[in-house]
Amino acid sequence: MATLTSGKAVEIMAETFIDTFKEQTSLIELCKSVRVDKSALQNAGNSIWRPVRQRSASIAGTDLTGQQQGVIKQMYQATLGTPDNDLVELSVTDIRDESYFRERGEEAATQRATNLNQAIANLIKNTGSLTYRDNSTSGLGFIGKGKNIMDKLQIAKGKRNFILCDDHELLYATDLAAKQTLQGRPDAAWNTGQIGKNVAGFDIYSSSSIGLLLGGALTTTVTGNQSFAPLGGTVNQATGVVTNNDFRGAIIPVTASAGYAVGDSVNYTNGATTVKSLGFADKTVTNHAFTSSIVSIPDGTHIEVWPRPIALSDAALSLTEKSYANINTQILNGATVTRVNTDSSTTPSLFMHGDSIEIISGDVDLNLFKQGGQMTFSKTIPGTDLQLCMLYDSDIVKFSATMRCFIWYGVNNANPGANGRAIKF
Repeated sequence: MATLTSGKAVEIMAETFIDTFKEQTSLIELCKSVRVDKSALQNAGNSIWRPVRQRSASIAGTDLTGQQQGVIKQMYQATLGTPDNDLVELSVTDIRDESYFRERGEEAATQRATNLNQAIANLIKNTGSLTYRDNSTSGLGFIGKGKNIMDKLQIAKGKRNFILCDDHELLYATDLAAKQTLQGRPDAAWNTGQIGKNVAGFDIYSSSSIGLLLGGALTTTVTGNQSFAPLGGTVNQATGVVTNNDFRGAIIPVTASAGYAVGDSVNYTNGATTVKSLGFADKTVTNHAFTSSIVSIPDGTHIEVWPRPIALSDAALSLTEKSYANINTQILNGATVTRVNTDSSTTPSLFMHGDSIEIISGDVDLNLFKQGGQMTFSKTIPGTDLQLCMLYDSDIVKFSATMRCFIWYGVNNANPGANGRAIKF
């Protein structure tokens, strides 16, 4: 048997980590991966502003004198979390051959991949705005309602993914299989999560990482007519200081926010008139009630929701501002806010456009540690922008070796209007 050196130990554990991790990227591979220069993150406190697609107003007529439109440059604030680590100390009796390093590499990768998949699932569950309830007995019917909503909202058709929770996968598996929509070996589905392609317009995955969505019947009332314009950055004309604004949110005053929780989905009704969603491109009024997610509760009389409800009927908005409209009519004083997730506890399935969730990757310069005598290793995990970092050190007093491996990322909902929850009742 070849002599096990510290360099070889690090390499064995790292390569085993990478081989294991890349086979368990079920939700990770569905998201947009963004590598950000580490110096940019350093100088911005691990928070950066990411650009959002502009929209253009349509102007009718031949003579357009005086009708020039401005540009609203929207941004959202993306954050990098803290490193997700595995730190293990092995005694000299544990490291006489390479088996411990291989086993630890597999376990470290499995747990890191699980944590990231869960972070993605929880982000969509808690901040995705598209929500529907459905009692279809057919899997195609249940999934097809999500396609119907995304079609009406004119969300791009590429990269659409539907993630069945375990309960819904069990419920609809026979039905979907009978229609020959499922594919591949069971073990491949377990590793990658993919169980079908182009089913009712989605690639279909399964995930056991989706948590419970709590709720119950609940309403409150809006206080005051609401007028929201799209948020762009501002420039102080005197100082030249640029201020960015997060385009996603709006704070709505209500009579009482008690009982609501982060992750709740709500819709709005002016008297007997439901506030409806609009088509993204042509502003066609849909028959789908506009839904938004509560992302914070500032106090007892306000809720913060994503996305920002911008009304096509709002006379205070300019033509350019109306090109960002996502609802047909303003939310008025006395409007009823109704919680959509009326079950006390349920596990939803999720659906998304792949570009709507962004994984921001962080890395570190390990040369400083290498100069201190530690063994180091860093490598980008294939198929992602995530960097695996590893450090190895030994202690002659304790007769042990310490190994730390980590990945560093932040999961961000770049467009909460393009992902959400499907609830079976």
